[in-house]
Amino acid sequence: TMKRRQRINRRPSDGGGGDVSALPLTSTPLFRKSEHHSKQVVIRKVFFTILLIVSVILIVQVFVDVIFEPSDPEPAFYTITSVPSATEDMKVVEWQQNGEQLPVIHVLHTRFMQQQANLTSLAQARLLLFQVFCLPTIAHQSTQHFIWIIKADPDLDRTVLSQLVKLLEPYDNFFLVASNTNYLVNPKVPGAWRDSEIRQLQHCHVDVDQNDNDSHTHSGGCHIYTGSGRLLTLAMALSHELPVVETRLDADDGLHKEYMHYVQKRALDEFAKFPGLRYKYMCSRQSMEWHWQLVTRGQHQQERREEEQQFAESMSHRNNKNGEDGASTHGMLQVLKNAHMCITPGITVAMGVGTLESEVPIVPHHKLLHTLQNRYNHNLHKEHNHNNATDVPPCGIDECIEFVNGKFAFDAIRSRTPTSAGMLDILQ
Repeated sequence: TMKRRQRINRRPSDGGGGDVSALPLTSTPLFRKSEHHSKQVVIRKVFFTILLIVSVILIVQVFVDVIFEPSDPEPAFYTITSVPSATEDMKVVEWQQNGEQLPVIHVLHTRFMQQQANLTSLAQARLLLFQVFCLPTIAHQSTQHFIWIIKADPDLDRTVLSQLVKLLEPYDNFFLVASNTNYLVNPKVPGAWRDSEIRQLQHCHVDVDQNDNDSHTHSGGCHIYTGSGRLLTLAMALSHELPVVETRLDADDGLHKEYMHYVQKRALDEFAKFPGLRYKYMCSRQSMEWHWQLVTRGQHQQERREEEQQFAESMSHRNNKNGEDGASTHGMLQVLKNAHMCITPGITVAMGVGTLESEVPIVPHHKLLHTLQNRYNHNLHKEHNHNNATDVPPCGIDECIEFVNGKFAFDAIRSRTPTSAGMLDILQ
């Protein structure tokens, strides 16, 4: 640098360049490079300062969260030890979701593989029917303002049980219960939601580890595997404060997407119209049936065999054409309407506030219409049928049962396979 300055100083000053020795030092390349380096240092310092500040803020935030962490939310599964009081209006508001839902307790009942825990292959087949026909129709109801109690055999195969739990876990109002005790189905087992069902659920326990065989409930016990404990507690607490509606559905059947909302609304309308109404049954008689094979219509066995053979050949041709192998997976759909009988899916009984279990008759579905239709106020059924004197508690109005008529194209869908109701009495 000094030599360069000397050369510059020896240059004549009259060449138009002037005396460069008077130039500032920062205009030389060395100082320009130094100045650029200083700016980089400043930028780095600013960047790391900002990074440090952000890090400190995050650390403080984590520290505050740990020290002042709010209490954990109420666990989804827990043992119900007592029925809480429903004197607080806030519980009613919470159940009705601030007025968005109807003031009613609606319970849907379904049975799965009860008393048949050792039939694992049958359980797998029924699980598929449940997954295809039953679960989607309930999960897509226009209202979810109900609780679904699904009772399975306490000794159900652990693999099937785990699959069932996985299907139901996403829904807070779906409760899988390990129990072989049912209500409102068999006249020999009296009871309903308000008293018997609640007492049973109070003694249920939570399966903490579903993969631990030691924690599994044995026959006669009761576990609750899925569902919101808070929701179940509210339904129990308000069971004597609000009308109760109970609906039946087999695990291989489904309901129209508006069915649950319709029976709720219809029940409340009837209780408002007839203050003395104790209970009322509602049922369906039209359904769509899915058959795994052809539904034959021939009057003679030979005709039916010929129809089945033609159907089998047509389906085989279709499978070969589409490159499919094995039996057909298409099945057949059939629409049915029963004129004088209630079908099982969707049988509903609505009970007014104060109605006791003993005041609600439990009648098989094929006798329900004959037993309750055209009853008059406080007359007993035995007065109309002296040959079969059966005491039927009065419902408080003329007709204690009604059809869900003409509201939907079909009220229910039913699967008809060898693994459905036809296997009811097969135990081994």
